Amino acid sequence: MAPSRPSVLVVDGDEVARRALVRLLQPVAVVADVDSAECALRAIATGTVFDAVVMADVRRAAAASKKIRAAHPELVGRVLVLSRAEGASPEVIRELVLAVAGSADVAAE
Repeated sequence: MAPSRPSVLVVDGDEVARRALVRLLQPVAVVADVDSAECALRAIATGTVFDAVVMADVRRAAAASKKIRAAHPELVGRVLVLSRAEGASPEVIRELVLAVAGSADVAAE
């Protein structure tokens, strides 16, 4: 039996960026996506268990991740905020997400 893939919620108001992250992560994770922190809170409140929440809208990510962690303390340590820094390879992003989801032996420094 194949190991189960982690469940990841991608949160980004930019549809193009959100879809790119979804495509990037689908080979290694079960991915859901929403366009705002409020939608993320609703998705989490349905009872769906996410191993990681990935937020890429840096301008709003700090406040949004604070809301999510406050409402769902079980996600503390599993909210990853990505910047759109140039030079980040798809492999590095995948490894970071899997590490946050607890599915890899990768640590970001």
